[in-house]
Amino acid sequence: MLTCVVVPVAVDESEDDVAALTSSIKSIVPNVQFYFGVDEDYDNPWLLKYGSVIRVNGFGVGKALETALREAIKDGCDYVIKSDAHIVFKEFE
Repeated sequence: MLTCVVVPVAVDESEDDVAALTSSIKSIVPNVQFYFGVDEDYDNPWLLKYGSVIRVNGFGVGKALETALREAIKDGCDYVIKSDAHIVFKEFE
């Protein structure tokens, strides 16, 4: 089973926050993929290390989540977690 995490990422998000989010989920969910919704002009290349970067025309949190969610569903995700870049997961049910 594939679990996908969709996350909106603004230009001022830090790599440390994204790294903490991804590592915390990977430690408790065995098969996980990340989808980051970003503005079409987003240019931080480090984000590609953590998952798929989905470009959104006219960035907004809701639009970024919706667009990333559509991509996750197209890729056959069985479960989807909507998150923020500032979250660290300690448990998961």
